[in-house]
Amino acid sequence: MKVKYKLLIALVVSLFLYVLFSHQFDKEKQLERQLSLEEFHSKVNYKDVDNLKIATALNLNPTETSLKVDFIVECTEGSYQYLEKDERTTKDFLNIFKNSENPTSNLAYALSLNNSLLKREFDLEKSNRTTKLVDLIKASDKKSLVHYFLVAGCNENNNLELCDETIIPQALADDSSNGALWLEIASYEASRNNTDGFEFAVSQIIASPNYNEYWADSIEIFNDALTDAGVTHHGSRVIRSIGFSAALTLFSTQGIFTACVNNSIQRPDIAQMCIDVGARMVSESKTWLSKVLGYALQKKVLIALGEETKADKIDKLLNANSLYSDLETKTSSLMIFDQELNDYWFTNLKLFGETKAIELATIEAIRLSRNPDYDPCPKNR
Repeated sequence: MKVKYKLLIALVVSLFLYVLFSHQFDKEKQLERQLSLEEFHSKVNYKDVDNLKIATALNLNPTETSLKVDFIVECTEGSYQYLEKDERTTKDFLNIFKNSENPTSNLAYALSLNNSLLKREFDLEKSNRTTKLVDLIKASDKKSLVHYFLVAGCNENNNLELCDETIIPQALADDSSNGALWLEIASYEASRNNTDGFEFAVSQIIASPNYNEYWADSIEIFNDALTDAGVTHHGSRVIRSIGFSAALTLFSTQGIFTACVNNSIQRPDIAQMCIDVGARMVSESKTWLSKVLGYALQKKVLIALGEETKADKIDKLLNANSLYSDLETKTSSLMIFDQELNDYWFTNLKLFGETKAIELATIEAIRLSRNPDYDPCPKNR
């Protein structure tokens, strides 16, 4: 059982931005928890959390052997068998979402229907995939999110026929200051070979004051839908929510990559804008995968310009910001069993993004593990 769940966890880490979330928590208790840790976290350099910096933050000698700096409580095989055993398949849950009277569950189904990967894999209904989302826009209190994923769906596998002439104008009317939305529009215009539209959209990616891919929001939607479907254990719900949400991030960015590379050689201004777009993706995206794509975009443009040395520097930056260290992976596993740690991670995720959120959670996991009475593992309760 332990091997099964750890393999699933590893898959989520490497392919789908391994992160965890549980939505229902006591806000007052969470606020109290954060305030009590404010001074502790203010001592830490979060840019590059390694054992030495963690040791400094904890006021420990890094060579001290009586209390390992890198010690994080790990739940053993016996703990994993206490996770909720739910034999329902992904397709079963999609059908539950579809037939539910809960609007959030209906939205979860519509988002899944808008994704060709899930549609093909689970033989979902054959109707136009945009129809379900369009129908929900008027009633939904998440209009910006719905519009964003509608536009993103236009780019998926170059399904340009899914975008009627109203989708992008309506999205912009609701969320025109969102650079992430303009990124999807730029890729759409590039796929249509509309150079003027592409160039304008790229300029707006850089100029827009906000950058929201609605990633954390989508996790929350699936978490709520799974709660409504009766998945009560937060650890089991976490894994499934991440799986659903991760599929929504697989929209195609091929259009913008191709247009940036093809236009950069003759247009230095476009080359610079594309590099700036990549830099913004790295600095402001809240998902590790989007940051990787930002590095990759910069690297492709630099290679097209013959700037091999600068492209190598991008590789070094990417390697220096690789996904999870061993400590962070242990923290991610621990969050399956410690709901308060999970809540703390998600609060920081929404504020700071995936990278800093897992760094903060790791430092908190080390702090908790210093307490000999700390043991969130079900087997030992």
